Amino acid sequence: MYKNYNICTSQFKPRILFLAMVLLFFSNCKKPPTEIQGIATATKNGTEWEGKCISGYDNQYPDELFFDITTYSPEGFRRESFGIFRIDQIGTFNVTLPLRDSIGMMLNKYWSSYSTLIDDGDVLGDLYKVLESEKNTVEITTIDYESMIITGKFNISYINTYDTIPAPDTIRFENGEFQAKIENWE
Repeated sequence: MYKNYNICTSQFKPRILFLAMVLLFFSNCKKPPTEIQGIATATKNGTEWEGKCISGYDNQYPDELFFDITTYSPEGFRRESFGIFRIDQIGTFNVTLPLRDSIGMMLNKYWSSYSTLIDDGDVLGDLYKVLESEKNTVEITTIDYESMIITGKFNISYINTYDTIPAPDTIRFENGEFQAKIENWE
């Protein structure tokens, strides 16, 4: 009647570990503000694209910033989300996969992931990881601590690793730009 699936098989381990890393990261973030003022634009798979952008300090790394870009449905539900994490200076950097040590601390800077969201915006749809065979970069052009603004550019490609709904195998953001207010959430 029911098939007995062992989620600890090698087939499921990478997906579960990656999902656990993403969930662990977001559980360490402070609650974002209700009004998002930042914006990001790019060409996504050849089509003009725009999202809302937030930035702030990570609880695990209080001297480092992240920015997160989210799109919303007309009803206000989150539909896709990605970001770049552990930013600490101006410059151009390679964007990588997230790497954690045995206790969950990030080993690398400038890492990213991308996901789609379904239902009312709190259910994971598809999960993507950085496509390592392509050149993925973020250029941080401004970190202004007086006006609390971060700006930059990005070119990142992702590959689908957890397909729950019909979705492209690859997502490519090209000529991306973002500007966000650096929030200090309490």
